[in-house]
Amino acid sequence: MKRAFLFGLARFLRKLDAPGIYRLSQFLGWVMWTFLWQRRNATIERVKVHLDLTGVEAVQMAKSSFYNTALSFLEIFLNVRFRMEYVRVDKPELLKQMMEPGQPGVLATAHFGSWELMGTLISQSATRQTMTVARKQKDPVMSDLIKELRGESKLIAVDHRAAAGPTLECMRSGGIVGFLVDHNTSCKEAIFLPFFSDIAAVNMGPAMLAVRAKAMVYPVFLRRDGMRSYSLHMHEPLDVAALEGSLSERVRMVAEFYTQAVEKEIRETPDQWLWMHNRWKTRQPETDGSLPPKK
Repeated sequence: MKRAFLFGLARFLRKLDAPGIYRLSQFLGWVMWTFLWQRRNATIERVKVHLDLTGVEAVQMAKSSFYNTALSFLEIFLNVRFRMEYVRVDKPELLKQMMEPGQPGVLATAHFGSWELMGTLISQSATRQTMTVARKQKDPVMSDLIKELRGESKLIAVDHRAAAGPTLECMRSGGIVGFLVDHNTSCKEAIFLPFFSDIAAVNMGPAMLAVRAKAMVYPVFLRRDGMRSYSLHMHEPLDVAALEGSLSERVRMVAEFYTQAVEKEIRETPDQWLWMHNRWKTRQPETDGSLPPKK
């Protein structure tokens, strides 16, 4: 029953155009802001602390983030109609370099702007094998639905728990793999690094794979500028093959590189990031008798 309802709803939402999805996102954003009061309050405090805003400014920023997040979620229903012509690329030469066969590539992005449309953009532009790594949903029905919707972009998606082998093979054959690198992770998977004047658990997996494949790491973000208007922001890539040091030192350098790129992008347009996610939930293990305070 649940599967039939959700997949039926998805078929209906696929028929909506961009203005229709936008109007629906405004309603969903209002629902989220109004009824998810615990997340709302936590997000306001998170924004206030990490962006150093006043109380009024934090409320405004958090509310805008809720509405943008609702739109980001729903844009998955637009991926089959998403066109490169809607996108302004700030560094076309870097996009060409990233999409053409050559040195293995890691695309590092975040839950920022129109992240659900990034897969479509890459699959339309790439002339080499492309793959993306995604976290599997706890609900199997929802997981199957999201997999189907993301699969419409023709981008190969693999579950993060079984991603090491396929992604390394893809990169070693000259392909490129995309990762969302801004989510909280467990201690055993993390390197603890500065992020917005705090310490965050950063997933070392993409960095480890980049080091093993001697890849180029491309920080890329799809910012939403308006209705059917987007800009692709590409930071200068890191050539991992040129790094020196031990394995752990090089992994740390790569993780620092993409974490700093994510922070820089968020600071420029903070309301387009998923602030309702508790990025600082996992705290650094005790080293000196105390733990940093939770945010």
